[in-house]
Amino acid sequence: MRWIVYACSTGLFATATGQITDSNYVQPGYVQTTSSSIGQHIRLPQMEQGHTVLFAGKTIHRYDNFQPGHVQDYHTTVHFPIFGSPEQPFIYTLGDSSFYVDTTHNHQKDHLQARLQIVSDGRILHQEPLYRFHYIPDTLLRVPVFNVNPVVSSGHMYGGWLSDRMDTRNDTLDAEMMWVTLPFRYDSADYLYPNTTRFRFGHVSPPNDGCERFKVNQIPINRSSKSFETVQVFYHLSQFVQFLQAMQFQSIPDSILIDTHAYYGRDISSFTGYTSPPRLEFGYGGVDDAEDAQVVIHEFTHALIDQAAPDTYLGDDRKSMEEGYGDYLAMSYSEHLTGKKETDVFSWDAHNEFWDGFIVNSPTTYRLRTGKMNHDREIWSSFLTMIAERIGRTTTDELVLESLYYLQPNITMPEMGSILLHLDTVLHLARNSDVIQSCMMEKEFRVSNPGTSTNDPAFFRIRNSTPISGHPLTIEWTESGTVEVWIVDVAGRCLFNTRGANGKLEITRPPTSQPGILRLQHTDLRGTQHEFHYRIWW
Repeated sequence: MRWIVYACSTGLFATATGQITDSNYVQPGYVQTTSSSIGQHIRLPQMEQGHTVLFAGKTIHRYDNFQPGHVQDYHTTVHFPIFGSPEQPFIYTLGDSSFYVDTTHNHQKDHLQARLQIVSDGRILHQEPLYRFHYIPDTLLRVPVFNVNPVVSSGHMYGGWLSDRMDTRNDTLDAEMMWVTLPFRYDSADYLYPNTTRFRFGHVSPPNDGCERFKVNQIPINRSSKSFETVQVFYHLSQFVQFLQAMQFQSIPDSILIDTHAYYGRDISSFTGYTSPPRLEFGYGGVDDAEDAQVVIHEFTHALIDQAAPDTYLGDDRKSMEEGYGDYLAMSYSEHLTGKKETDVFSWDAHNEFWDGFIVNSPTTYRLRTGKMNHDREIWSSFLTMIAERIGRTTTDELVLESLYYLQPNITMPEMGSILLHLDTVLHLARNSDVIQSCMMEKEFRVSNPGTSTNDPAFFRIRNSTPISGHPLTIEWTESGTVEVWIVDVAGRCLFNTRGANGKLEITRPPTSQPGILRLQHTDLRGTQHEFHYRIWW
């Protein structure tokens, strides 16, 4: 066996067996050992005549890969005679003199003024702030959060050990935690707060239980900690903001006040945009709302819409779509984070004994809408989800986020469907227009594919969309009103523009043809506009 000996000037040494000896100084209980990913780190205080010398000693670093270790020596010279009473437990060297000393904690009402004092026979030789960390702008802590929520991450339904159980911990729920690193700041000697300028955690409605902070001596926190929901919201909103920034979405609130234990403990959450700053409040009846990241992202979507389309919250469809947007983006974020496609919205907070929740795969069509927000929201969220399943989540997210700027008072779902078509033309040269229009048809948003029969009065029939010698491009429609026509090439340049009002237009092609996009805008007798896009050759 190979022995590694660390020679020390005071006679300290360590062997390959991990034994630390010093016949003159080291006493039982004085050695402190910590471990890291590369080995052990053994701290030994300097001893003199049975007294610990303050701020002096050695640290021995022993590596797991049998590499020679490393010794850090920070011993100090003890000068004789030592002044003071030998009954005091420590020795402290100040300049060319050494003293027998004791230490005291001088606590004050202002925690920032608390001091560690080194005292010799009543004389203060040195003071150190007890709370030095107050002067550090932030600190990083590893904290546990749910990966969206435990139902999504586990792949199991709510129930049994996978249930709320009054915020208690169990092995099943602990297994669904992931540990993340977040910045926190010290705001007083005893408390840590999330270190963020965008999200301000505080008290909005009762109870005022201090959930926005936690004590230093409560680290590490867990699900039973009252600040767990604050950490959960802080993490998931921070991740969602990064997601939005990656999508180049600009209308993110600069400041928002968040109360993660609100509404007197009722099972309700909300966004309020008329206050300064705006507010998010999460109730904690049933399953705590803030424990479910899908609830968190849904509520934050209201804040995004308030920024992108302020003062537009009017009309049954408009209100239903806002809820549907929140449900869609909550599920998009959930899939983005976990890679799992889910259809139950709020699968931890709801779909249980507390309430039913919502879905994003509802077969309900626009013709069956009721005008009730919590019924019709599923029409819109399911429409968006249907598009995402066919053209991909990333492209749909881009269209969805951009469409928030187009929300207006009393706007309808068919009109917003036309907006998505318009945005697909602007962003992707109508590459996905066939799919979007197909989804609009399935949800009965008053639009049809060309060349098929329908009872929809806004029906368009497109003939000769590909080059046929001697045959013009023909556009027919049945509803009264005018139609404006644009034909653009794949680079977005307008090649042709005209207008018709008699139910039919015939357009003669140029001698050579190329791929293009036919954009039709129909204005009915009520002045309502509907836009349709088709791929053609021109």
